[in-house]
Amino acid sequence: MSRENGRGTLFLTFCPFFTVFPALLLVLGAMSDTVQRWCLGSEDMAAGILSGCRNWCFLMLAAVALGIVLTLAVSILAARALRKRGGGLMDLLKMASIPLAAEVLLCGLMLKSEVLPLMDKVGPDLRQLEARELDSREVWFLPGSVETHLPGAFGPVKDLVQFQARGTDGEAMTVYIPACWSFKPEATYQTAQDLDWNRENTPRYQLETTSRFCLSPMVPERVS
Repeated sequence: MSRENGRGTLFLTFCPFFTVFPALLLVLGAMSDTVQRWCLGSEDMAAGILSGCRNWCFLMLAAVALGIVLTLAVSILAARALRKRGGGLMDLLKMASIPLAAEVLLCGLMLKSEVLPLMDKVGPDLRQLEARELDSREVWFLPGSVETHLPGAFGPVKDLVQFQARGTDGEAMTVYIPACWSFKPEATYQTAQDLDWNRENTPRYQLETTSRFCLSPMVPERVS
């Protein structure tokens, strides 16, 4: 085998490994703020935020699938070319299995830790909004709030305000309200006082939220 043919065979053997990096860059590009903002669009209400998150999850799945297809296609083409040069079976197996295994492992871990947990929450919450079957409770709001984004990897802008609340049954919870409403409770729960004092002196609000993200699709209304 000539030196030129040897280099050509070596290039074909390692060619599939080089496709792993473009495939991973494709996934990283889908995670960028620019792409996330595009998925979110101009809608800053609860349904729009959840829809943008779902669109981004689908885009991430598509990016991972496209990367795997790219690596597989290059592996097949390189394997055919290598076989014509007299490459052995082990070379073909390594070419197909190692880069694919590395990509599937890395992308699988990312999907398991970031994308799939979001999909598990956003789907049921969107169905709740469409059916208007929300969790309803009376709460007091506790002192302090912070501008934030939807919990998880999808967060191109701080379009939500995170509140700590306490139900009339004493249950503590974290709720999210769209920042565009500029909602602020008239008064907050006084932790230095007991429950009976707050019942008499602190206003309560009717709060409706989704079950998974505790995201409110409407402005809380004062009930007392």
